Order: sequence, then structure tokens, then C-alpha cells
Amino acid sequence: MGHGPRMWVRLGLVIGMLAGAGLSGCDSKTGDDQTAQETGDAAPEQGMTEGAAVAVDQRQSPEDFQRAALAQRSAGMESQAIDTLNTALGLHPDHAGLLSLRGSLHLEQGRPAVALTDLNAAAARQPDHPPTLINRAQAQKQLNNVTQALTDLDRVVAKHPDLMPARFNRGAIHFEQKRFKEALADFDHAIVLDPNTPALYYNRALTLDALGERNGARADLERLLAMNADEALQQQARDRLEQWGDGNRSGGQEKSKEANRPR
Repeated sequence: MGHGPRMWVRLGLVIGMLAGAGLSGCDSKTGDDQTAQETGDAAPEQGMTEGAAVAVDQRQSPEDFQRAALAQRSAGMESQAIDTLNTALGLHPDHAGLLSLRGSLHLEQGRPAVALTDLNAAAARQPDHPPTLINRAQAQKQLNNVTQALTDLDRVVAKHPDLMPARFNRGAIHFEQKRFKEALADFDHAIVLDPNTPALYYNRALTLDALGERNGARADLERLLAMNADEALQQQARDRLEQWGDGNRSGGQEKSKEANRPR
């Protein structure tokens, strides 16, 4: 029952996704149109994610290669998607969007060190691209470079304070660093932005409990269970509620004392 806070990785172009064990987040379509508008990304054309094999023409533009790789990834052809991006980067080696997308796919497939190389190159060419910075933060986090991860997320929030994935992931890192008040501020803000994301309520519940607010934590988990959350997240919520059901509130109180110690 030691489930920790959820984190959300966002694919480098426009499509949100989950990556790696222990991560949880939004449905892959939630919020993508808004993020595309805020970051200047072009959404994939309708129907691009429906097919299986995607023909690769070397005369395609970088954006065409991106769409082809996204279609392959959506069809479960992750290796082919990487191959498509390798071909594209052979033709367009300095294209930030291609680098960001390939890095994000490497991250999704559990290769954070490889991902970081591409995401660093993308950020060098497009320093303020939110999906690149959010995913680079996730790669840094997986490589235990927490300070660098927070630097990227702080940079995104400073320029895009209402971008939910940045708030979501920064709150999760704050929680793991036992900065519970900072985590709560991020999760509160994220829930205002997107009140229909179940994992946000799970994260805030853990944070409220760490601050000694068990009743508020219970309310968030009960709210989550009333939503259309995936079964794994619902089970984690049920586990927590069962764990708390013995009437022993010392766990939350002990965490609250730790949260209030001087830093």
C-alpha cells in the first residue's frame, strides 16, 4: 500500500501519455488542444492515428515526419516510430520538434538517459518549449537529478502558470522532497485548471494526509472513486481508504510534524 504520488509525462509534440512504471496521468486526449494552442504545436491531422504501417517519404517536411511517427506510435509501432524519426533527423538534424518527439518516445520506452540527450538538444534550439521542458524534467527525475527537474518545471510555470502538466509534475516532486505545502499549492492550482483529472485528487489526498488533514484526504479519494478513473488508480484509492479505516490518525499527524520542520 505504499503508493507514491503520480506523475505525468507529456509527449514532445501534442499528445499526452503515460510513461514508465508508477506513473499516472490524464487520458491521452485530455488537454491536448489547449497545450497545442499555448505552445504553437500543430495537432496531428484527423485520421493519422488510425492506420497501421505509415509510409515514409524522404521528401516529407519535418512536420510530416512528426505526424507519421505519432501515427505509428498510436498504432503500437514504437520501434517504427523511432526509425521514422531517425530518418527524419538524418535529413533535418537540427529540428527541435523532431528531437523533442524522439526524446519523448525514448522516455516513454524507459530510456531516460537516451531521452535526455535528445531533449537537451531540443531545448538548446527551442529553450521555452513547454512539452520539451516538462519531459526533460521527467527524464532528469528518473535519473535522480531532482534539482535540474525542478528548474525546468519552475521555468515552465513561470511562463505558463496555468499549464496543468507542469503543475502536476512539480507538485509530485515537491511531495517527494517533503515540501508538502508547495505540493498542495500546485495540486490545488491544477485541480482548478482541470477538475476532471482523477490522479490529481489522488496526489492531493496524499499531500493533505501528509499535512495532517485526513478528512480532506478522504474526501479527495472518495471524489476520485466517483470519477471515471482507471482501475489501477481506483484500487490505490481503495487501498488508502482501507489503510485509514482503522481510525488511527497518527500516520498523517507524524507526517504533518515532519512537513512543518524547518528546512
